[in-house]
Amino acid sequence: MSSLFIAFCFAKTVTGNNKFITGTALYRISSFANDFREFTYKGFACNSKTLVFPFEKNFIVFMVGRYIALVQTVPISCSKGDHILVPEDLPDSSSLLIYTASVVPNSYIPDNRGGCESFIMARRLYNSVTNNKNIDLKVIVSYTNEHNCYNSMKNNLKKTVLSVIGHLIS
Repeated sequence: MSSLFIAFCFAKTVTGNNKFITGTALYRISSFANDFREFTYKGFACNSKTLVFPFEKNFIVFMVGRYIALVQTVPISCSKGDHILVPEDLPDSSSLLIYTASVVPNSYIPDNRGGCESFIMARRLYNSVTNNKNIDLKVIVSYTNEHNCYNSMKNNLKKTVLSVIGHLIS
């Protein structure tokens, strides 16, 4: 099962060698304000045709990763001349999470004022940066059920593995 984090990020620190690249980056957690979240990433360069493109500190990159292990980066913009990029230069695009996992039993929450129904998906992860195993990650999936078009979903949650894509809310 694959879980991907997709976002435009501002590279704060970048270190590495011909085998890997690691560092810290910021992504915008709200398109309405200058709110940012910092995370640590690590990407492995297996050969000369690696998917992890080289980039430098203060680059804005499009990152796709399995949580904090990079799968692909594409440099979008870099500092030139007198203009030094800062986190506020990040595009106003929300981070996305593509998540495949089983649904936590009895986690369905009916619409109770907010206009959304919810359930929880969970799986165990491996953090390749810290080598921690069996990290419990739960994701709350909320959706609107206008015109009751998803009524059958709640009846099938307990026997379903789903793939969802949505805004990553920190």
